[in-house]
Amino acid sequence: MRSIQWRIVFIYILLIIAAMSLVSVYLISQWHDYYIDTATDDLEFKGRLLLNQKLLYTDEATLMRAAGILGYEEDGGSNLILLDQDANAIGVYGNQTLGIEPGSNLLEHGPVADLWADAASEELFVGRYIRENIEYLTMAIPADGSVESASGEAKAVSAVLFIEPLTTVRGIISDIQRTLLNATGLAIAVVTVMGLALARTITQPIQEVTSKAEELADGNFNISIKVRSQDEIGRLAEVFNYLTGQLRKSLLDMANEKSKLEAILSYMSNGVIALDSAGRLLHINPRAKELLALQDAAGAETVLSALQLGTAHDVISSAPGTRDLQLAEPADMVLKAYIAPIKTTEEQQSGVVVVLQDMTEQTRLDQMRRDFVANVSHELRTPIHTIINYVETLMDGALQDQMVAGQFLTVVYEEADRMGRLVQDLLTLSAFDSKRETAKKSVVFMDELVVEVADRMVVAAKQSGLRLHTSLLDDIPPVMANRDQIEQVLVNIVSNAIKYTPQGGDVSVSIKLQGTEVQVQVRDSGIGIPKEDLPRIFERFYRVDKARSRQLGGTGLGLSIAQQIIDAHDGRMWIESEVGQGTLVAFALPAAEQGGEVHA
Repeated sequence: MRSIQWRIVFIYILLIIAAMSLVSVYLISQWHDYYIDTATDDLEFKGRLLLNQKLLYTDEATLMRAAGILGYEEDGGSNLILLDQDANAIGVYGNQTLGIEPGSNLLEHGPVADLWADAASEELFVGRYIRENIEYLTMAIPADGSVESASGEAKAVSAVLFIEPLTTVRGIISDIQRTLLNATGLAIAVVTVMGLALARTITQPIQEVTSKAEELADGNFNISIKVRSQDEIGRLAEVFNYLTGQLRKSLLDMANEKSKLEAILSYMSNGVIALDSAGRLLHINPRAKELLALQDAAGAETVLSALQLGTAHDVISSAPGTRDLQLAEPADMVLKAYIAPIKTTEEQQSGVVVVLQDMTEQTRLDQMRRDFVANVSHELRTPIHTIINYVETLMDGALQDQMVAGQFLTVVYEEADRMGRLVQDLLTLSAFDSKRETAKKSVVFMDELVVEVADRMVVAAKQSGLRLHTSLLDDIPPVMANRDQIEQVLVNIVSNAIKYTPQGGDVSVSIKLQGTEVQVQVRDSGIGIPKEDLPRIFERFYRVDKARSRQLGGTGLGLSIAQQIIDAHDGRMWIESEVGQGTLVAFALPAAEQGGEVHA
């Protein structure tokens, strides 16, 4: 029986059967004793009546009258046995079911012999005995008379034994048993119906709780159970509702925390990779995929292969710490991996988390810083060394030679001037790096500025054997800029074009309007820049041809300063070049509306 409802009904039925059985046994026993005692008293009363009327001291006819008084019938199962003083049956009257024949001795009939022994000591004795599952009531009365035996002779009668079957009592007991059985069956039927109804009041709320629990297991947390009572079942419903509410709140808090964590992991600048103790991939955020150049469906093996930290077992069993990674793909990617274990509340390691920090730009900046220091040291050491040498020569006597002294002093001046320009450029870059470079902006017409710069540089171009051209368009809108700084940028670009263009070449400066930008382009027919050098052309102190650049007096900072100035004006700057085909250096500034001066 799987159903609690039927189990409860079955228990009720067992209880009814047990109770009715005990009651039946008790009642039947009591009623049996009652009816036996009643029949015994009745038979004893009749026997004493016979004694008082002295109906058993005469002949056989008197005995028959006594049987009639007792209500015996020939087919009623009752027996009258006349006994002599030796307990021999002289005559047997009535139903012959006991197997006692005339002439047989009563002492040979077991229970009847015991009754005869008891009857011999009393005037009247009433007793019982059972034969073949039939209970008999017996009564022995002394007699003084005679009957004629089968042989025709008269024999003295010493006692009369009455044996009466208790069929009436058995019938009554059977009726009682039948009535109790029917009552038991009726009680079982009533209890079954009522038990089902009662059990349903218990099982229905349990079934409702079970159904709601299944919905809860399927992920539906917006459920509740109606509390219909204040008993244990009602308390169970209240606890279930409370549990559901707490679970819903806990899951909502967990979902919020998970959402926050996912948002943090998704948008953090570092890559995060989590593996379980079996080496399975638990989580990888978008930044980690970007750093390792992985696809969205990448598995644990692909991730470990890209990390280059060994197998999953190596990563999980490794001690917490950091690793420096130099990845071949993506090219020149430098990462720092922070490895930390994931532990349970029992301090058991359940996995490992790897945090990836992109150190590529930091490494590049560190290298640039080292290169910058080396370049500054070199750029300053050379002119200082030259100045010291020339001054020492002058101090040793060359000062007396006017022509040699003049040449030496010219070299000293040029080297000092180059150091001054270098220091000034470094100060300018430092001001831009620290955001301390603020400038007054005003409306600048770029076509006018280009004409001024071209007029100033035309002499230098002619001295180098070059042709300097300008190409200007009408209706070019002005820009909001610091005129001196933009002029410095333009002079630097045109000066570089003149320096690196062979004699007989051309340098052209043009202006055009591209969307909302005013673009200035300086194109030359010079030596050009190799393709591999273009990405680094704006780096500080970077020179394509170091010997030629130094010979021409460059510090290697001009383009870096120009780019800083253009960036400060919210513009952009770019270079296009091919070796032997010349170079295009251009910058673009946002066009401004007509207006007065503003300050930035």
